[in-house]
Amino acid sequence: MSSMLQPGSPCPRALVVAEYASRRHAIETRLRLLHGFEVEAYSDPTMAMAMRRGSYQRVMVDMFPLRGGAVELLECAFSEMHADAYALSKVGDSYGPLSMNNIETFKRAIKFHISTSIEATPNHRSNNSATHTVSTTLSSSRRRATSREMRRQSETKIQEAEQDGEHSEEEQQPVKKESKKVRLVWTEELKKKFVNVYNKLPPKDAVPTKILKLMNDPTLTRENIASHLQEFETWRSAHYS
Repeated sequence: MSSMLQPGSPCPRALVVAEYASRRHAIETRLRLLHGFEVEAYSDPTMAMAMRRGSYQRVMVDMFPLRGGAVELLECAFSEMHADAYALSKVGDSYGPLSMNNIETFKRAIKFHISTSIEATPNHRSNNSATHTVSTTLSSSRRRATSREMRRQSETKIQEAEQDGEHSEEEQQPVKKESKKVRLVWTEELKKKFVNVYNKLPPKDAVPTKILKLMNDPTLTRENIASHLQEFETWRSAHYS
């Protein structure tokens, strides 16, 4: 896709997913200033797939450290969105547009948990039919998990602030300061349930306490709801204002 826009033509749209804010901001800035894209950015691939609206001309995914969820989003970009799919390596190199063979290479590297660095060299042609070869090094996964488990792990990245730290003193055992807090996983089913409850309430009643009561889920806390509500309303305002 050419980065030069003709006068009066609509801005091309790009979907960006990167877990770390600094890397996400750098990608957004480059796409906006250098290529004229209207950018929609997320920190988690699962959230991106759930919240995406309209069509995109480019999907750029930071492969580090999203892993399995990042590959699923690249597959979605190629097969469903029909957008140019790009992958960003750990060291910041960008590769694309990717073919399905390239994406399958990433998937195999993650699925089989290669203990050493994996070098993938996908070949693709540009608009002038010149062949380019690119290579990217994927770091090996330290966790022994199935691809399904890796997706669940990516879902825990939806909101760093969505942590369920509320426990009664009777339930809570002394823990060291370096212990990790338990994070709530906002699954697709849970997000749909949240949206359904939100839509049923009048605007003035769409508050964390009432949403929590109507969702009636023992795994949720008011803090979980408040954090997710803030992100949801921010997204809603950006798309429907």
